[in-house]
This record gives sequence, C-alpha cells and structure tokens, in this order.
Amino acid sequence: MRSAEFVLALLIAVAALVTIARRLGIAYPIFLVIGGLLLGVVPGVPRPHVAPDLIFGAMSDKDVEAMAAALGPAVTRIRLVPAASPRGASPEDLARRFADARPDAAPAESLEAALEEFLVRPTAETIIIAGSLYLVGEARAALLSGRFD
Repeated sequence: MRSAEFVLALLIAVAALVTIARRLGIAYPIFLVIGGLLLGVVPGVPRPHVAPDLIFGAMSDKDVEAMAAALGPAVTRIRLVPAASPRGASPEDLARRFADARPDAAPAESLEAALEEFLVRPTAETIIIAGSLYLVGEARAALLSGRFD
C-alpha cells in the first residue's frame, strides 16, 4: 500500500472510530488508543520509521554517560552543545563522556549552530533536544523567535 493510500485509510479509520465512540457515549480517545493497538498487530501494516537527530547539553554534575547510553542508540546524529548555566558541561567534555555510547557524537559551537545544521538538511524529520531544561528553554525561545522559519 502506498503511503498516500495508507494515510487516507488511517483518516477513514479515525473518523469511523470517533463516530462509533460518540454513538456509544464513550470518550473517543479511548477508541483511538484501542484502534492504534489493534493496528499495531495487523500483519503487513507499514511501520513508521523516524530517524531523529539529537541536540544534547547537560550540567557537568549529571550522569551524562547513562543518558548517552539511553539516547545514543535511538538517534541518527548527535550534536553536543553547552547549556546556558554556570554548571553546564562544555561540548568537549560531553563528547568525552559520550564516547563509549556514541563516539560519533560531535561538539557544536552553540545550540543555534546545531539547529542550523540539522534544519538545513532536506530530509530533516525530528530533532530531539534533551539533557537540560535550560537547553530546552533556550531552544524553545530560539525556535519561537522565527529565526529558523
């Protein structure tokens, strides 16, 4: 089944599930979850593939090695950036601490530089920003500024 046909079939299934839920007086999100679970066990249904990139920055006193081990296998490329805090680890320190899990994790000069690198990629799908809430807040402000539109 081609992707356009698959998306159309999903939309029809969602509409049908919502209609059934409303007629039965049951909250439709419950039916959508059940429908998604059932769809997951149907043979031949295409499996979505997401190849996210990771921008990571953390405080120097955090267990970066454990975070690298958990996040590293799930992403395609990793850029290590400084988090905006006096306790923030440098990108070079993060690269050293990521080395066992992902030796290809590369330091970036800044969050903005990492975002620019990942967003110009024509096949960019998903960018995960993780490690520190300081970094997530900084990324949110940068993305909402309209600079990367």
